[in-house]
Amino acid sequence: MPTDIEPYRIDTLSAPTSINYFEPEGLFSSIIGTYVSQKNR
Repeated sequence: MPTDIEPYRIDTLSAPTSINYFEPEGLFSSIIGTYVSQKNR
């Protein structure tokens, strides 16, 4: 049963980002994140 509050369109922007660090001695680390923005129309 449809209702009047359903979105007509959803725009999504997603931007994954990562930072990696490596040392010659074998030490490494990584940070990963994702920015997400959504708009209902």
